[in-house]
Amino acid sequence: MLNSGFTGKTGFQFYRQKSNWLFFGWLVADIKKAGNMDLFGMFRYTPAIDHTWKLFSQVEFFPVYQPKSGIWNVTERLRLGFKKTTWIGGLMMDLNQHSIISLQAKHNMGIFIRHDF
Repeated sequence: MLNSGFTGKTGFQFYRQKSNWLFFGWLVADIKKAGNMDLFGMFRYTPAIDHTWKLFSQVEFFPVYQPKSGIWNVTERLRLGFKKTTWIGGLMMDLNQHSIISLQAKHNMGIFIRHDF
């Protein structure tokens, strides 16, 4: 779930970006006995449609394992829309699964508006 206070972590991060795509990811673990282990990956693809508009697509994958309790928390986030200058809008879906044995799923769908600073 959520960490409270300060928790030291160790791991690896990877970042790669080209003109119209980006990948960012990490694999980290808490520095304590039976601490959480998490993996994160985000892929974004923004090809140009014309000189002012771009397609915006983004996929995130974020599983967290708690060895002490044996619980998995898995989150996926999907975004598909359009980008004009620094504004992005479109459709979104968040998927969350949580369990020890069989994953219980919850989801949230809707629209999103975002501003890149």
